[in-house]
Amino acid sequence: MNEEPSTSGDIKRSIPQELLDEDDVIAGKRPGVTGDIKRSTQQELQDKDEVIATKLAGKTDGTARSIDEIDVIAATRPGETANPADLDDNQKRWLILGICLHSVITPILRKYVVPILTVLYNELTLKHKIDTQTYPSQLKQYPPTKAYLNYESVNNNKATFGNQKAKYDYTIKSVVDVSKLFLQTHMAHYTDFDDTCDSSALLGLIINIDKFPLVIKSDAEDVRSAIRNPWVHVNFTEWNAVKYSDSFQVMEKLIKNLNLSFYEENKIIDTLQEWKINDQQTLLQFHNCQKYQDKRNTYQIFQQKCQRYETDNNQLRKQVKLLQVELHATKEENKVLNEKFNNTDELLKDKLVEKLTKSNSNVKCFLGLPSISMLFGIFKLLEGHASKMKYWMGPDSSDGKRWQVNNKKKPGASRKLTFFEEFVITLLRLRLGLNTYVLSLLFGVSQSTISRVFTTWISLMAQCLGPLIKWPSKEKIKKHMPLSFCRKYPNTRVIIDATEFYVQRPRNPTAQSKTWSNYKSKNTFKTLVGITPNGAFSFISDLWTGNISDRSITERSGFIDLIEKGDHVMADRGFLIKDLLLSKGATLNMPPFTRPCKHGKGRCLTAKEIKESKSIASLRIHVERSIQRLKSYKFLSGVMPINSLSVANQALKVAGFFCNLMKPLVQKL
Repeated sequence: MNEEPSTSGDIKRSIPQELLDEDDVIAGKRPGVTGDIKRSTQQELQDKDEVIATKLAGKTDGTARSIDEIDVIAATRPGETANPADLDDNQKRWLILGICLHSVITPILRKYVVPILTVLYNELTLKHKIDTQTYPSQLKQYPPTKAYLNYESVNNNKATFGNQKAKYDYTIKSVVDVSKLFLQTHMAHYTDFDDTCDSSALLGLIINIDKFPLVIKSDAEDVRSAIRNPWVHVNFTEWNAVKYSDSFQVMEKLIKNLNLSFYEENKIIDTLQEWKINDQQTLLQFHNCQKYQDKRNTYQIFQQKCQRYETDNNQLRKQVKLLQVELHATKEENKVLNEKFNNTDELLKDKLVEKLTKSNSNVKCFLGLPSISMLFGIFKLLEGHASKMKYWMGPDSSDGKRWQVNNKKKPGASRKLTFFEEFVITLLRLRLGLNTYVLSLLFGVSQSTISRVFTTWISLMAQCLGPLIKWPSKEKIKKHMPLSFCRKYPNTRVIIDATEFYVQRPRNPTAQSKTWSNYKSKNTFKTLVGITPNGAFSFISDLWTGNISDRSITERSGFIDLIEKGDHVMADRGFLIKDLLLSKGATLNMPPFTRPCKHGKGRCLTAKEIKESKSIASLRIHVERSIQRLKSYKFLSGVMPINSLSVANQALKVAGFFCNLMKPLVQKL
């Protein structure tokens, strides 16, 4: 219903939009009306009652009242004689300008803004990915103007989540959505650029968005300040003849600057002129409709009640449907729980994972990470890569597949283990050294599945986490240098040592010879590690066969390439690399060698050398502690099976990264 404003107290009637056309037809069939509009004949009222009863019966699905009931209600509200004099000149001008603004100007503006907003939407989608953005990385300000964007009306965010902006849906899926970003929430309730989008929203878009020409923005501001805002405030006294004429000039100026076609521009301006000149005749047609208004109002009151009953009925139907959906979901959940209860392997697996991740102490003891938050943080980092991961099936399986290249979903049946369960299996095997048979019993899958899962995940973890073992700069070393080093060896850059890991004896004689360690008297693999003064791993070489010397592994591992001029390297006596460091301008700090005693048998050191040896040993012990922490991962400290040697390097790098996540071995104090 279009209601005439009641601010002045002079206008008392409402004009239903749906009745205007019908009553215009009725008025057109009568002789011209002058002066007071008299009441209709009894026959006309009866005809009108029949029309109302017919409409009521069709709209309420058999629930309409009888005509007599409507007449009884109408009898309590006697009709009034409509008089054109009820509207003074100012009120007439206000009404005509409102019609022109909303029925002539607004439809043209809807057509005008759509192409420009479409260009803006495509630009923001291409540059800022607004169609896929999520919290908190969403575009917060419009770059050209630095204006803050309003996401409350987009995707019904304000009504659904209130002020919980972290839960908002920030995806912008259409031109309508992108337009709402530039408006206040109460102005952005439209669903399309149709009748729901009013002049207030359209003028606001043109004024707030830089894509519109400056002359159009200026005209839109004039229309809003001179016509639209005063019209809404309904102060009839200001709508005199001068303001009436000026308002039409402002609207015509806007139309001319829109660059419409010659035909369309002239058609719209002619329409405005017709409204401006023929306002008295138009208003008279409105007054012709007042004769039936009281009975119409009675009909509408009853119709509103019927609509409310229908709305309540629809809400009850929706509630029933929701309850049916909840019932179905509960049945499905019960079905899943029953299947789990009957599946002992599934119960054991779920309970085991729950126990392992229940506390920080459990996570540190069984999975080798310092806390639960660290566990889930690393898994979150790896989960995105795991969705496109191809499981290891042998050397030929490492080639990329079409579904990986084209970013598609992995084909085939769903796996028995979730990504998180596979992640936990990998950590259990790395930390506790459990064999595939034990893990297959615990998780209810085959040994071959455990082997494939471990090989695949440890390779993925090494690829993602291995590069995070960084060689720090001199500035960072000095910043975190412990006090014990500052006093004695302040220029120490790294402490190095070699360590060995036992492996199953190979059958091949050549392999046996190369992996044989005279120091350990067993078959081993050897690696060179370097730590910072506070105990963090800064260098871990690849594994080499056990018969390699300390000098050779230092030279061939790439460690020397990291050394810079002025660095001090601390090492044990076995590292005969002083000449290699001198070539890089670096210094080697190592305990002095013993020499034959001058008197008697044996070898000895001077008092100064003994003091120096103790001083270096008291600091170099930290590399031994770091290696001990590294070997707390039992997959490395036990005897590695021959079939696990292909992932030994990856396991070593991952274990080293996990060690760096723990508390520093040497405090800065």
